[in-house]
Amino acid sequence: MRAGTDIYVCDGCLKELRKSDLRYCVRIEGVCAPQDCIKQGNGRADIKEEINILIKNMKNTPERELVNQVYSERYYDLCPQCYKSFFDGPLRSIHEKNNNR
Repeated sequence: MRAGTDIYVCDGCLKELRKSDLRYCVRIEGVCAPQDCIKQGNGRADIKEEINILIKNMKNTPERELVNQVYSERYYDLCPQCYKSFFDGPLRSIHEKNNNR
């Protein structure tokens, strides 16, 4: 919504939407799939070494990037046409990008 108004803007096509217009709110969450970050070792020393390696790698990574590697969310206001296009092919842009390589 534009600050101080009753106007929304479609995040897909930038069309202005009045508060009374049909619009869709889309929330996308990306969550890191669980994985074995710590390998099963022969004992306490192996686990300690794995933890030290993880900490060392994290020190060189900006905090925001670390957070985004674990959890990210986006919110979009969409007009009916963009909503339909989005749900008809939410990964279309990724497929097109990969096919153009």
